[in-house]
This record gives sequence, C-alpha cells and structure tokens, in this order.
Amino acid sequence: MRWNAHIILDRLMLDRKPGLMIRLSHLILVQVVFVFAALALIVLFPSAEVSPVKENKHLEEVLNEKCPPMLDVLNGKYKQSLSSESVTSIETILTETMSNEESIVLAQVFIRTSQGQMIECSYHSDTMVEDYALMDVLSEVTEAREEQLWNHSLQGQLTPLELNNEHILYSYLFQDLQSGVSALLLIVWEHDLLVSDRSTMLYALLILFLGAILSALLIVYLIMKQFNRPYRRLLHGLEKTAKGDLYYTIEAEGEEELDKLRRAFNRMSQTLWDDHQKLEKFSHRLKDATISLKESQVLLGTVIENSPIGVVASDSDGEIIIFNRKAKELFGYSGTEAVGRELNSLFDKPVVTKAGERYSLQNESGVEVVARRQDGSHFPAYLICLPLAAGDDLPFANLYMIRDITESKRFQEMMVRLDRFYTRGRMASEIAHEINNHLSVLSGNLELLPLAMASGEQKKAACNLNRMRESIDHITRFADGLMDTDRSEVIVELCDINQMVENVVAFLKPQNRFDFMTIQTHLSTKLPLAQIDANQIQQVLVNLVDNAAEALLEKSGERNISVTTSVTEINKHRAVKIEIRDNGSGVPADKVGQLFNRRFTTKEKGQGIGLVTCRKIIDGHMGYITYTYDKGAVFAIIIPVSYSGKQTSIPQFEQPSKSIQT
Repeated sequence: MRWNAHIILDRLMLDRKPGLMIRLSHLILVQVVFVFAALALIVLFPSAEVSPVKENKHLEEVLNEKCPPMLDVLNGKYKQSLSSESVTSIETILTETMSNEESIVLAQVFIRTSQGQMIECSYHSDTMVEDYALMDVLSEVTEAREEQLWNHSLQGQLTPLELNNEHILYSYLFQDLQSGVSALLLIVWEHDLLVSDRSTMLYALLILFLGAILSALLIVYLIMKQFNRPYRRLLHGLEKTAKGDLYYTIEAEGEEELDKLRRAFNRMSQTLWDDHQKLEKFSHRLKDATISLKESQVLLGTVIENSPIGVVASDSDGEIIIFNRKAKELFGYSGTEAVGRELNSLFDKPVVTKAGERYSLQNESGVEVVARRQDGSHFPAYLICLPLAAGDDLPFANLYMIRDITESKRFQEMMVRLDRFYTRGRMASEIAHEINNHLSVLSGNLELLPLAMASGEQKKAACNLNRMRESIDHITRFADGLMDTDRSEVIVELCDINQMVENVVAFLKPQNRFDFMTIQTHLSTKLPLAQIDANQIQQVLVNLVDNAAEALLEKSGERNISVTTSVTEINKHRAVKIEIRDNGSGVPADKVGQLFNRRFTTKEKGQGIGLVTCRKIIDGHMGYITYTYDKGAVFAIIIPVSYSGKQTSIPQFEQPSKSIQT
C-alpha cells in the first residue's frame, strides 16, 4: 500500500505550475530582451546626433559678442575690395576673437567675393602647433564637403558638422547680400560635454544590465530555494540507499523535472528492494544448500571412510582420487601413496582403459577379480563398478567397491568338500547296505557249504555255490550300475545354454586353481533355447572345464580356456554345439580311443569315471560328445534343441591331428 500511495501522489503532481526548465527559459528570454534593448539604444542614438544645444548658444553668443570687427568687415564697413591688408586685418580680428576662448583650438575662415575670389584665413591655438593630424582632418573635410558646407550652413547660427570624443567641428556662415561677399567660419572646439553625455548613456546601460543581472540572480535564488530542498532530500535518499536502506522513498515535492527524478528514484528504490528481497531468499536458500551440501559431504565422507568394504574412486583418466580406510587395509597402501596411482595397478587384469571408460565386465552387477597388494601378494576380491555421470553425459569418474572374498572362497571350498563328503558318505552307506545284503547271502551260503559237503549232499553244496556266485554277480552288476545313468531320470526343461555357460564360468573362475588362467566365452547371439536337464548339462560343463584347468597346471606361459556356443544340426534337426578348448598338450594319440572307457584316466589320482559319466549324460539327451586336437584339447558337445527320447547315431572319434578343425 505504501508504494500505491506514492503512485497516487505522482499522478496528483502532474497538473502543476510551469517547471524549472520552463522558468529558466523565461529568464534567458528576459536577458535576451535586455541585451537587444541596449543594442537598440546604441543603434538608434548614434554619437553624431548627440550635440548639446546649450553649448551651441554659448558659442554663438561668444561669436556675436567678441567678433564684431570681423563682422563689420564682412558686413561692409570696409567697402574697398579685399586686399592682402584686408586679409591680414581679418586674421588679426579672428585671432583676437578666438584666442579669448580657450576651448577653441582651431578656426578657419573662407571668404568668397562676388567675383568668385576665395580667401582663406586660419587660427590655431598654441596646443595645436604640433597637432597636424587635426589640421589634416579639417582640410579633408573642407575639400570633400566644400559645396555642402556653403549650401547647408545657416547664416548667423552654429551648425555642428563632425564630432569625436574630444572635439566638435562647427560652421558659422557670414554673408553680405549687398556686396555679395560671404564668409564661412569653421571652428574646432575642444570639449568634454559630449563625453559626459556618452558616460550618462553607458551608466544607464550599466544600470540596465545590473538590474537584469540582479533580477536574474533573484530569480535563480528563488528557483534554487525551491530546488534545494528536493535536491537535498534526493541526495539524502541516495546516501541512505548507498548505506543499505534500499526501500527509502521520497514524497512528492518540488518542480516537475525534480518530481520526475523523484519518481525515477522511487522506482529505483522499489526495484532495488524487490531485487534485494529476491537475493535474500536466494541467499538463504544457497546458505541452506551449502550447509546441507557440507553435511552431505561430511556424511558421505564418513560413510565412505568407515565403510566395511574397500571403496576406491578414479577419475576419467583412471587415476585414484578416493581411497578409504578399508582399501588401505586390503592393499597395504597409505592414502598419499594410493592417490594418483593408476587403478589398474591394484589388479592382475586391467579394469579401466586408458580412455577412462569402464572395463567391459562379464557381469554388470559385479565380477570376481584377483587383486594385488603392495607387497606383491594376491587375494581374491569381488569388484563392483559404478560409473558417475551427470544425466546422459559421459562418466566423469568411476566408483569401485572391493570386497575381500578370501574367507568366502575358503568357506565355499569347505562347503564343497563337506558336500562331497556328505554325498560320498550317503553313497557309501547305500552302497554298503546294498553290498551287505549280498554279503549276508554270500556269508550264509558260505557257512552252509561245509555242512552240505560234510553230509555228502552234493546237490545242496552245489546249490550253495550257485547262490554265492549269484551274490557275487549282483555285487559286480551293482558296482557297474553305479557308473551308469538311468535315462528315465532326465528331467527336461527349456534352458538358455549361454546363461548356463556364464554361470559355470562365474562359479569356477574365482577358484584358486584358475589363478593365472584366462577363461573366455564366445557365445552365439542366435542360440535357441534347448530342452535339457539343466543339472546334468551343468555337471558336464563343470567336469570338462575342470579337466581343462588340470591339464594346464603344469604348462608355462599363457594358459587359456575358451567356451564357445553355436548352432548346428543333427540328422537335419537343429542342435546346440558347446565347445571347450584349451591350449594344453592334449590327450596322447595312443590314448584317444580309450577316453570314454571305464576306469581310464590320465590323472594321477583319477578314478576314470568323469568322461564316462559325461558321455552317459549326453547320450541321455540324444546327443554326442567328441574330442579333437587343435593346438590343444577340444571337446565338443552337440545336443538337439528338442528332446525326442530317441538315440542318435554317434560318429566315430576323430584321431588327434593338428590339421583337424572343429
């Protein structure tokens, strides 16, 4: 409401008396009028027309009173013709007459007879002896205006001809009508009367200008008096604004121009105040955001530093920028030693490229890697990589979470061993129970056999022997049956072979025996789903990959295992091919034909049932398994996509040859 009141006052101030600039223009106009009035006085009243009348009458009286002899001569007292003596007499009279008047500095008489004779007589005072310039001026005037002087001069009256600041030139005409003699008297009179008149004019002009200036000063004073208070208030408002009082406004007062300035100042104050309020809001928000950011940074730093797993961050160039306490314990580096190092130096295999992009992991949710400590020792670790990016931009950093899985591996291996022991124990119990049943029959018949022989009962003894032989045959068949797979136990379901291969590799790769080995997968993207028993096929894959790893244990240099999947055919039916390849020495050529026989093994502690079991499982899926040699052992498994339950023809095993390609 405060600002609206000022707007109302601004509108009320619109209908006011003329503004400051208009009145100043009026003042300038008045000054111009005064100047032109003074110029008009000078132009309209020139100095040539300023001839005091009182002084002319005085000179006429002097001439009429003190020059009678000369007048007598001109009026006919001397009737004789003018001669040199007459001229001398006239000069004498002129000199006596003019010398009595101090103001007359030069006089000259021009006498013209009726016969046209011109006689000139002159007088000059002592002060004019050296004033040749004045005499020259008089001569020039006489020559130039001779006829005009004779025609326009008044008889018996002084006529002013020329004047300057010091002298006046008068003409006085004498004429005798009877004799026809006329005389023209020119008098140069030194004076100060004209100067007094001009001084009076200048004084009047000075008074006029002083009055104009005083009027202007008075008007300026009155205007400044009206201007001063609004100006001071405006200046005070600017000082208050400069000191921080952004909402200082000025009430309506003063001239229209100042009022416009006041309204502009009030608008500026309002704008500054609004902007100040916005800035304060933004400042409070920024302050709160800064505090929240600092708290978040402290919290995040505390969480990262005290995290139970190792947390390492690298920039886009792969250099470490964060290395928490757990990471220091895992790798043995101090914070200053780790920061700035390449992240790849912490692992046996690179996890980032030189371009700073995340290394292609087999499992996006995490992968097991072999980490390297500062002292050179190794430990298994589980690595999770999280790229840090703003929106859809490229990552500017990568966050790695590292967990030591040494104990987990030990526990896993222990569980595997326990499971094996449990399975073996259960199988041993069942086997013992089955064999004990047959042994009981065998033992009973063995006890009865001596009695039958002692009593001479040959038939009874032979019967006991047959029962004993049957029991032994049952035991033998039972032992052979342990290595056979019952086809009726195949549980078929649709499975993704590629996913199964990835799971098997992820399960086996972290195990110690796969250290310093590279397991690669080449999986076909066009592989269809297959109807298989997932548990049995997984058992086959584990057995074959494990055999490949054991075959590479004694090899020096690179140790590579690859698992490849592709699409093929069996009897014009679609099938899946799984190929397990290593770069070892392969199976000796003379042993290839015995690979899938019972009790055959190339391992020192092998039982010779692994490959036999694999073949039984593949046979149960109506497929087949083959072996070839191509710069290492190559086992190929071919399984129909659709489970038909009918046995397929199994091709003969290929002899090992370096030229054979599968």
